Amino acid sequence: MLDQLRNTVKNSFLYSIGNMAGKLSGIILLPLYTKFLPIEEFGLLALLEITYLLILSISGFGIKSSLMRFYWDKDLKGREKSLFYTSYLFNVVISILTILVAFLVLKNFSIQLFNTTLSRNLFLAFISSSLIRILVDTPMLLMRIQQKAFRQTSLQIMILVVSLGLTVYLIGVRGMGLEAIFLAQLIAYLLALIALGKYIFKSINFKFDGPLLRELLQFGIPLFLSNLLSVVLVLSDRFILNYFGTLENVGNFSLAFKISNIIQVVFVASFLNAYTHIFYKQMSESNAGRFYSKTMTYFVFVIVFVSIGLILFAKETINVLSMGNQDYLNSYTLIPVLALGVIFGGIRQILILPLSRLKKTRIISTIAVSAGFLNLGLNLLLIPRFSSIGAAISTTLTQILASAWLYVLVKKHDTINYELPKIFKLLFLGVAFYLLTLVVEDFALLWRMVLKSILYISFFFILYLWKFYEDIELERMKGAWKKWINPKKFWQNISEIKIEK
Repeated sequence: MLDQLRNTVKNSFLYSIGNMAGKLSGIILLPLYTKFLPIEEFGLLALLEITYLLILSISGFGIKSSLMRFYWDKDLKGREKSLFYTSYLFNVVISILTILVAFLVLKNFSIQLFNTTLSRNLFLAFISSSLIRILVDTPMLLMRIQQKAFRQTSLQIMILVVSLGLTVYLIGVRGMGLEAIFLAQLIAYLLALIALGKYIFKSINFKFDGPLLRELLQFGIPLFLSNLLSVVLVLSDRFILNYFGTLENVGNFSLAFKISNIIQVVFVASFLNAYTHIFYKQMSESNAGRFYSKTMTYFVFVIVFVSIGLILFAKETINVLSMGNQDYLNSYTLIPVLALGVIFGGIRQILILPLSRLKKTRIISTIAVSAGFLNLGLNLLLIPRFSSIGAAISTTLTQILASAWLYVLVKKHDTINYELPKIFKLLFLGVAFYLLTLVVEDFALLWRMVLKSILYISFFFILYLWKFYEDIELERMKGAWKKWINPKKFWQNISEIKIEK
């Protein structure tokens, strides 16, 4: 089991580099945005990003979820290339049709959707980049399924470097506006698609399998409908904020969401990219339940620890990233609430896997749809009264209730015994640290940073005093400390790590 966990951690680390490269570009570019873009344009950028997520959800009708589920299915052994060809061809056709519909909708209803008119250049750059990004998405997914973490990460870093460099040049030097961001994405992803050409052709067998497609759609469409509705309902908060407020409100909320979402991108998504495929590989093993249970505990341990760090230093982080721009500074108050939502969102995604393994996609869809409607209702109730903080509370409360519902159903249909007492200890400690942060928030900067740092480091010691760690875990930590603390041994161990290319 420990070997499986180490493999998961290794791949998670590589995926985290790629995800960080792909998603943190917006954070890296934030000082550029705050200097050259008004906060209203930053809010419009957030609305366009949500529009892309909606288009991405529609493309493929859930075929990518089916590809993940069936690629390692023993009944399809030897048919992997035909499976990918059938999935990808269907995905390409549906994506093109989706982009055409989006083109007509945005062309005719931009004022109703965004309270502003999209310029011709911005409109064309957004539509074109959306299509190319979708076409790259499925081959990149296949790399994750095949656990080619190094190759996928290399491509993501290439995309980051190109898009980052072009964005800086087009906005900072050429003085372009929002269209520069999407034009840079278009060029970067087009280069990635060209680089993927050989890999795509090596991974396909030009044999379209109609009966297999029907099976894939039968599995994927319920997930597609739930995911689509979830995107519409859950991400509606920014459109509702725009309706009851201004693009400035949307900009402040989006900044806090982007920063808290670092946890999702770097840790949650990276871990799930590695763990999902291992989960399906292990589903027939006799000791899989123990592996799943410990994985959940370690997962919550890591994201709570990282979330505490983000919460403790939220004010300082936003002050640096926004270059002291007062229009953005108030966003830090939203980060603790949103970070808690990210933690439960990660727990929710892990709890979906046992039900997916049992092909309970209707149950998953029911919960997703219900959570979406709950979030929409809470947004309509809280945003008019509390603005951005209302949207943050709505998001987090929805994730908590959806996770609880999923846990009850997993216990009903599966035999995995999650370590709830340990998980509750971690969550309680996270909330306690946040409350302690409020006490020191008005201190002078130096004292504030010192006290927050001491508080952060105490996390491990408090858990030790609380009997959180098992004896074998303490022994492993001591062994790892002795093995890696010596600088010479550290670099020797690094050089010995074998990376699957």
